[in-house]
Amino acid sequence: MGIDAVPFILKEIQKEPSQLVHALDLIFPGVVKYEGFVSLKEACEKWISILKETGIAS
Repeated sequence: MGIDAVPFILKEIQKEPSQLVHALDLIFPGVVKYEGFVSLKEACEKWISILKETGIAS
């Protein structure tokens, strides 16, 4: 589904941390660089922030 799935993924990760966040790493490769252990919650929070700041999803 690619970028068409972003609004759904955003909605889901805003409810609670979800493994769906890793799909964003595939849709937008290289946007988030993970160094060391990053919790699922931290990854979701980072992506929520990026998507809202860039206006990709509201």
